Amino acid sequence: GEAFDKAARAMGLPYPGGVFLNAEAEKGTPKTYPLPKPRVEGNPMDMSFSGLKTAVINILHNAQQRGEEVNIPNLCASYQDVICHALVDRAMLAVKDGGYDTIVAAGGVSANSGLRNLLERECKRRHLKMYVPELELCGDNGAMIGAAAYPLYLKNSLSE
Repeated sequence: GEAFDKAARAMGLPYPGGVFLNAEAEKGTPKTYPLPKPRVEGNPMDMSFSGLKTAVINILHNAQQRGEEVNIPNLCASYQDVICHALVDRAMLAVKDGGYDTIVAAGGVSANSGLRNLLERECKRRHLKMYVPELELCGDNGAMIGAAAYPLYLKNSLSE
């Protein structure tokens, strides 16, 4: 989510940027802008988005220096595509390595349509069960944390 917000801000989109980047990406063409994959050498489950965010900033800065326009929908689509593939690839690796048959996507980033679509496609292809919250439950991580913490709070308050 933070990677979406930072790139969106660099592109001049409103905050929180994830939802606006997603909307622009739906109008664009993925793979228009070549972007690095968020890999960490030697750690197949780890990801680092810093190089990816820097690549977007460099594309924007270099275009500005040359007086060129950046196609924001295409940049959003390219950026979203790289992130979604990284997340889904790691999830599928975890499923394989752990012997799981179910995927659960949660948090604000689970509202991203590119992530949902790719995850659904890969789960169907591999005959995995997939669970994601309704969109209206994805936007506020604070609310999700509070909902998870409230029963623990009650349990601790009642046991004192």
